[in-house]
Amino acid sequence: EKFLHGIKVLMAKNYVENLGEEASKGMREKAKSGIWPSCAPTGYQNVLGADGRRSIAPHPVTAPLVRQMFDWFATGDYTLKDIAERLRAEKLPFGSRQVNVSSIHCILRKRIYTGEFDWKGEVFPGSYEPLVDKATWERVQDLLNARSELRYRKVVRDFTYSGLVRC
Repeated sequence: EKFLHGIKVLMAKNYVENLGEEASKGMREKAKSGIWPSCAPTGYQNVLGADGRRSIAPHPVTAPLVRQMFDWFATGDYTLKDIAERLRAEKLPFGSRQVNVSSIHCILRKRIYTGEFDWKGEVFPGSYEPLVDKATWERVQDLLNARSELRYRKVVRDFTYSGLVRC
């Protein structure tokens, strides 16, 4: 009885591992063909394509907001906090989530809005409509990178053995 139970457990484990591998292969093939293989990000919605495969398309309400966020930040006149406050003040609909600085930062960092997307460490060309052009996206990335380089960590006390031992 224990022997049969052990065999059933091994068969179930093998089935689960095989199912995971097949799902990963399917998602990778979808990415190679230019179709976003997951849930639609903010600014897009899941749609059924003409060929019967699920894809993404610009959302009629949030896509213009995403474009506007990129345009505002690309000017260099707005910070992430300014954009969040402006979206909240104008009570612009932004999905079911509250508009906050971290969600705006995540949106501005995603390559998917240019018509390309990152999937499992690789960049794939998408077969969907981009929301922003690559020049604007690159400008936003440069501004975000410059912003992070300006931040530095102020050392309050410099101890003799600081940084020697780590948890």
